[in-house]
Amino acid sequence: MAIVMLVGFPLAARAQERHENIFGGKLLSTATTSARGEPEIGGAFDVRLERGGHFSEFGVGLTVSLPSAKDGSFYMEAGRSYYLNDGDTGLYLGGGLQLREVGVDGLGVITLGAHVQSGLMFFRDRSTRTYVELRVTQNLVPLAVIDTLQALHPETTPPTPSDAYRTEFGLFVGVGF
Repeated sequence: MAIVMLVGFPLAARAQERHENIFGGKLLSTATTSARGEPEIGGAFDVRLERGGHFSEFGVGLTVSLPSAKDGSFYMEAGRSYYLNDGDTGLYLGGGLQLREVGVDGLGVITLGAHVQSGLMFFRDRSTRTYVELRVTQNLVPLAVIDTLQALHPETTPPTPSDAYRTEFGLFVGVGF
Protein backbone atom coordinates (compact mmCIF):
# COMPACT_ATOMS: atom_id res chain seq x y z
CA MET A 1 0.00 0.00 0.00
CA ALA A 2 2.95 2.34 0.58
CA ILE A 3 3.91 2.19 -3.09
CA VAL A 4 0.33 3.07 -4.05
CA MET A 5 0.51 6.19 -1.91
CA LEU A 6 3.83 7.27 -3.48
CA VAL A 7 2.22 7.83 -6.86
CA GLY A 8 -0.85 9.56 -5.46
CA PHE A 9 -3.54 7.23 -6.82
CA PRO A 10 -4.32 3.52 -6.70
CA LEU A 11 -2.42 1.42 -9.20
CA ALA A 12 -5.60 -0.58 -9.92
CA ALA A 13 -7.32 2.56 -11.19
CA ARG A 14 -4.95 3.05 -14.11
CA ALA A 15 -6.74 4.10 -17.30
CA GLN A 16 -4.74 1.77 -19.54
CA GLU A 17 -4.75 -1.84 -18.38
CA ARG A 18 -2.01 -4.07 -19.78
CA HIS A 19 -2.18 -7.85 -19.77
CA GLU A 20 1.07 -9.22 -21.19
CA ASN A 21 3.15 -12.35 -20.70
CA ILE A 22 6.79 -11.49 -21.33
CA PHE A 23 9.47 -14.14 -21.87
CA GLY A 24 13.02 -12.88 -21.78
CA GLY A 25 16.57 -13.07 -20.72
CA LYS A 26 18.91 -10.76 -18.92
CA LEU A 27 22.60 -10.26 -18.42
CA LEU A 28 23.95 -9.48 -15.00
CA SER A 29 26.98 -7.58 -13.89
CA THR A 30 27.51 -7.55 -10.15
CA ALA A 31 29.33 -5.02 -8.03
CA THR A 32 29.75 -7.82 -5.50
CA THR A 33 32.76 -10.07 -5.57
CA SER A 34 32.83 -13.82 -5.09
CA ALA A 35 34.10 -15.46 -1.90
CA ARG A 36 37.55 -15.40 -3.50
CA GLY A 37 37.33 -11.64 -4.20
CA GLU A 38 36.80 -11.96 -7.96
CA PRO A 39 34.10 -10.07 -9.91
CA GLU A 40 31.04 -12.02 -11.03
CA ILE A 41 28.90 -11.98 -14.17
CA GLY A 42 25.81 -13.99 -15.00
CA GLY A 43 22.70 -14.52 -17.01
CA ALA A 44 19.07 -15.43 -16.42
CA PHE A 45 15.83 -16.42 -18.13
CA ASP A 46 12.58 -15.07 -16.73
CA VAL A 47 8.87 -14.86 -17.33
CA ARG A 48 7.02 -11.68 -16.41
CA LEU A 49 3.24 -11.77 -16.12
CA GLU A 50 2.13 -8.17 -16.41
CA ARG A 51 -1.35 -7.28 -15.20
CA GLY A 52 -2.27 -3.62 -15.05
CA GLY A 53 0.13 -1.67 -12.87
CA HIS A 54 2.25 -4.63 -11.71
CA PHE A 55 3.97 -7.82 -12.83
CA SER A 56 4.89 -11.13 -11.27
CA GLU A 57 8.28 -12.54 -12.22
CA PHE A 58 9.61 -16.12 -12.20
CA GLY A 59 13.11 -17.01 -13.34
CA VAL A 60 16.27 -19.09 -13.20
CA GLY A 61 19.83 -17.85 -13.53
CA LEU A 62 23.47 -18.38 -12.77
CA THR A 63 26.57 -16.39 -11.92
CA VAL A 64 30.25 -17.22 -12.37
CA SER A 65 33.41 -15.50 -11.15
CA LEU A 66 36.01 -14.07 -13.51
CA PRO A 67 38.65 -14.87 -14.55
CA SER A 68 38.97 -18.22 -12.74
CA ALA A 69 35.32 -19.41 -12.95
CA LYS A 70 35.88 -21.33 -9.69
CA ASP A 71 33.01 -19.63 -7.82
CA GLY A 72 29.40 -19.07 -8.78
CA SER A 73 25.75 -19.71 -8.06
CA PHE A 74 22.57 -21.12 -9.56
CA TYR A 75 19.25 -19.65 -8.48
CA MET A 76 15.48 -19.82 -8.91
CA GLU A 77 13.47 -16.72 -8.11
CA ALA A 78 9.96 -15.37 -7.77
CA GLY A 79 8.89 -11.80 -7.14
CA ARG A 80 6.52 -8.95 -7.81
CA SER A 81 7.06 -5.37 -8.96
CA TYR A 82 4.77 -2.35 -9.20
CA TYR A 83 4.93 0.39 -11.83
CA LEU A 84 5.07 3.91 -10.44
CA ASN A 85 3.82 5.47 -13.67
CA ASP A 86 1.90 4.62 -16.82
CA GLY A 87 3.14 5.02 -20.36
CA ASP A 88 5.60 3.56 -22.80
CA THR A 89 8.50 3.76 -20.30
CA GLY A 90 7.69 2.51 -16.82
CA LEU A 91 9.63 2.94 -13.58
CA TYR A 92 9.06 0.04 -11.19
CA LEU A 93 9.92 -1.07 -7.66
CA GLY A 94 9.63 -4.58 -6.33
CA GLY A 95 11.08 -7.50 -4.48
CA GLY A 96 11.19 -11.25 -4.26
CA LEU A 97 12.85 -14.39 -2.98
CA GLN A 98 15.61 -16.57 -4.41
CA LEU A 99 16.49 -20.18 -3.66
CA ARG A 100 20.19 -20.48 -4.45
CA GLU A 101 23.07 -22.89 -4.54
CA VAL A 102 26.32 -21.00 -4.03
CA GLY A 103 29.51 -22.84 -4.96
CA VAL A 104 33.13 -22.18 -4.10
CA ASP A 105 35.82 -24.54 -5.46
CA GLY A 106 33.32 -27.35 -5.94
CA LEU A 107 31.86 -26.93 -2.45
CA GLY A 108 28.24 -25.82 -2.34
CA VAL A 109 25.67 -24.53 0.09
CA ILE A 110 21.94 -23.98 -0.40
CA THR A 111 20.87 -20.48 0.62
CA LEU A 112 17.76 -18.35 0.61
CA GLY A 113 17.97 -14.73 -0.48
CA ALA A 114 15.56 -11.80 -0.51
CA HIS A 115 15.93 -9.02 -3.06
CA VAL A 116 14.61 -5.54 -3.72
CA GLN A 117 14.82 -4.00 -7.16
CA SER A 118 14.20 -0.81 -9.06
CA GLY A 119 14.07 -0.68 -12.81
CA LEU A 120 12.96 0.95 -16.04
CA MET A 121 10.92 -0.97 -18.61
CA PHE A 122 11.17 0.55 -22.09
CA PHE A 123 8.73 0.05 -25.01
CA ARG A 124 5.84 -1.19 -22.85
CA ASP A 125 3.41 -0.55 -25.72
CA ARG A 126 5.32 -2.95 -28.01
CA SER A 127 5.74 -6.70 -28.05
CA THR A 128 9.55 -6.52 -27.60
CA ARG A 129 10.72 -4.70 -24.49
CA THR A 130 14.03 -3.72 -22.96
CA TYR A 131 14.69 -3.15 -19.29
CA VAL A 132 17.44 -2.03 -16.95
CA GLU A 133 17.29 -3.06 -13.31
CA LEU A 134 19.27 -2.41 -10.13
CA ARG A 135 18.96 -5.12 -7.51
CA VAL A 136 20.18 -5.70 -3.96
CA THR A 137 20.04 -9.30 -2.70
CA GLN A 138 20.52 -10.20 0.95
CA ASN A 139 21.40 -13.82 1.73
CA LEU A 140 19.27 -14.98 4.65
CA VAL A 141 21.41 -18.04 5.40
CA PRO A 142 25.11 -17.71 6.31
CA LEU A 143 27.54 -18.86 3.66
CA ALA A 144 29.37 -21.49 5.72
CA VAL A 145 31.03 -22.81 2.55
CA ILE A 146 33.46 -19.91 2.84
CA ASP A 147 34.71 -21.28 6.17
CA THR A 148 35.13 -24.73 4.63
CA LEU A 149 37.16 -23.17 1.82
CA GLN A 150 39.24 -21.24 4.38
CA ALA A 151 40.07 -24.50 6.15
CA LEU A 152 41.11 -26.17 2.87
CA HIS A 153 43.04 -23.22 1.37
CA PRO A 154 44.06 -20.85 4.19
CA GLU A 155 46.80 -19.24 2.07
CA THR A 156 44.42 -18.05 -0.71
CA THR A 157 41.08 -17.51 1.03
CA PRO A 158 40.41 -14.50 3.23
CA PRO A 159 38.99 -15.48 6.63
CA THR A 160 35.24 -15.00 6.95
CA PRO A 161 33.15 -15.52 10.08
CA SER A 162 30.72 -18.46 9.92
CA ASP A 163 27.76 -16.12 10.33
CA ALA A 164 28.62 -14.06 7.21
CA TYR A 165 25.44 -12.99 5.45
CA ARG A 166 26.50 -11.84 2.00
CA THR A 167 24.81 -8.79 0.42
CA GLU A 168 24.99 -8.62 -3.37
CA PHE A 169 24.50 -5.66 -5.69
CA GLY A 170 23.67 -6.20 -9.34
CA LEU A 171 22.86 -4.37 -12.56
CA PHE A 172 20.66 -6.26 -15.04
CA VAL A 173 20.00 -5.45 -18.68
CA GLY A 174 17.28 -7.52 -20.30
CA VAL A 175 15.13 -8.05 -23.38
CA GLY A 176 11.65 -9.57 -23.32
CA PHE A 177 9.23 -10.77 -25.99
